[in-house]
Amino acid sequence: MSKLRFIPEVEGLRGIAVLSVLLFHLNKSFLPGGYLGVDIFFVISGFLITSISLSEFAATGSISISEFYRKRIKRILPLFCLVVLVTLVAGYLLFLPDYFLLLGRSIAASLTFTSNFFFSQSLDYFANNSNEYPLLHTWSLSIEEQFYFIWPLLLTLSLRKFELKNVFKGLIVGIIASLIFADVLRLLDASSTGIYFNSVPRFGEIAIGAGLAFLFKLTDADWNKKFHRHAGILGLLLLAVSVVVINDSFWFPGLLCLIPCGGAALVIWASRSQESHWGARFLKNKYLRKVGDFSYSLYLWHWPVLAYTRYLTGSYEIPLYLLIIDLALIFSSGIVIGLSMAGLAIITSILLSKPISINSALVGFSMTTGLYAANRLLESDKDAAIDNAISSAVASHKSILMIFSVGFTLLGVVLAFNESLELGLLVILTILYLILYTTNLSKISFKKGGKRLKDY
Repeated sequence: MSKLRFIPEVEGLRGIAVLSVLLFHLNKSFLPGGYLGVDIFFVISGFLITSISLSEFAATGSISISEFYRKRIKRILPLFCLVVLVTLVAGYLLFLPDYFLLLGRSIAASLTFTSNFFFSQSLDYFANNSNEYPLLHTWSLSIEEQFYFIWPLLLTLSLRKFELKNVFKGLIVGIIASLIFADVLRLLDASSTGIYFNSVPRFGEIAIGAGLAFLFKLTDADWNKKFHRHAGILGLLLLAVSVVVINDSFWFPGLLCLIPCGGAALVIWASRSQESHWGARFLKNKYLRKVGDFSYSLYLWHWPVLAYTRYLTGSYEIPLYLLIIDLALIFSSGIVIGLSMAGLAIITSILLSKPISINSALVGFSMTTGLYAANRLLESDKDAAIDNAISSAVASHKSILMIFSVGFTLLGVVLAFNESLELGLLVILTILYLILYTTNLSKISFKKGGKRLKDY
């Protein structure tokens, strides 16, 4: 897969996105439209991934699908699996049995990248009761991976059959159609809470970034320099207005997405000029870029910390002293884990003639440990009611679960030394295990306090 020129403005934009989301999740009143940071991430992701793919196609005449997925797996899964594992253990220690069971179901949905569908069934993203579900934030990651499950193949087929400019035109039509689709759904059922998690309009947001990548290829860097100089400032202003004015009462997603997503696209577009203006200087600030560098880690860690805090306090409003502790925990977790993974990769590359992929090894290790922990914790005697229900559901599959556990252990070793086998082994074992795990959890229900626990 081809490399892309480093763009410091994009790293700064990542910092803006994750800080916006963090402020909104700390308290909605801090930044009413901070949740739009996720939409900024979608645009950035679509732009970067598609730019790399287009460069590869231009150089080789094809896009390596296996290499594409291999890099996505290495980028996403190691830290993601670790966060899920920590969340599972914390839930066992802190949650009451009914919450713990629901956490198990959300873990199954998150690991299969279907959590947006899972949460959309009856959960309102902006409702107060949603703030205590530790993996709610994985909905956006699920949508991204759903998009990239089909995008490289669709992109390859389109580029082989049509000219670049015609594919771009088709992409624009698809973007508008996907956003209108969300507004139509809202018109048909204004009370629906699941539209926010709907994949179709979110695909349109990622496609905005993809369309920008096409535009970079179709135009010369010197094209309309005057527009380049002002695009960045205009983009930042659109983003500022979005996060301040738009709030959870607006119809979103839909055509309204064009404001924050368009702002993000303009900021990225302006980076072509590489000229110095106050907007570029702001985005290139080393502290903002450092936050952007660890944005993925910060995004994954921040929500479980806040969710458990709200669960323990029983209130949406988090006291100031706990906010300070939470922020310290969030930033230390995000930065320390990120640095540790990078450091281990460098050390192993230096010490060994054949470098070990620490990310690949961590995938196998985390999934093995997560599987073992889930199996043991769910069968523990912490609560008789939940223990009996879950034990009966998984007892018949215990030997199969053990086989998968051994399989993931071997996978970690194999991936550490032979990355060429990574994609096939990882996908096969993951799908088989998660189908089994999801099937078991979906069948579980029990009575507690005279009330039947049901799905979300």
